[in-house]
Amino acid sequence: FTPKYGDAKYKINTGSDVTAKSTSTTYVRGGYSKTSHTLFFSDTVFHASSPYKNAGAYGTKYTTLAKILDACESEKKCIGFNYDGSKFQKTTSVKKTAAVGYVAYKEGGHFVSSDGYMWDHQKNTKLTGYYNGVKYATDAKAKAACAGSDSCKGVTKEAAKNTGPTPEALLPHPREWKP
Repeated sequence: FTPKYGDAKYKINTGSDVTAKSTSTTYVRGGYSKTSHTLFFSDTVFHASSPYKNAGAYGTKYTTLAKILDACESEKKCIGFNYDGSKFQKTTSVKKTAAVGYVAYKEGGHFVSSDGYMWDHQKNTKLTGYYNGVKYATDAKAKAACAGSDSCKGVTKEAAKNTGPTPEALLPHPREWKP
C-alpha cells in the first residue's frame, strides 16, 4: 500500500527514530518520550527536560518564554521553571518528578566570553584529564593557553590546597570550537 498525499503536507508517524532530512520538519509528540534541550538566555544556560516538572513552583504564571526568563533572571531564589504546555512558572528547586505534558527547566551556568570562545562557567564542577602540569595564576591566562591548544577542552579552578568546595570549570561553548 502506497499512500497518496496530493496537496497534503503533513503525515503522522508511528516510528520514534528521528533522522536528518533537509526538506522536512518533524514535530515529535512530547509528554511520553524523554527529551532534553539547552536554552541560552543572556549569559545563562538552562537545561530543559520532558516529561518532568520541577518541585517548588511559586508566583505568577507567565504566558511567554521571554517573560519567564526575565522574571527568573531577576530573582535570586528562582533556579528554574516549569512549562505546562500553555504557561510558565518559576521554581525554587530542580528536584524533578515525572509529569506528562510538562517541561522542567533548570539553570545550568553562566557564559563568559574570552579569547574567541564562549566559556560555560559551571560552579561545583571539575574537568577530568589535566592537559599539562602547568598552573596559571589567573583564569585569563589559563583560558588564553587553553584557547591556543586544539586538545584543551576547558579550565578548572581548584580550591585552595584542593580542599573545600568542588572546583569551578570553564568549558568553551561547543559552537565556538575552532575547526
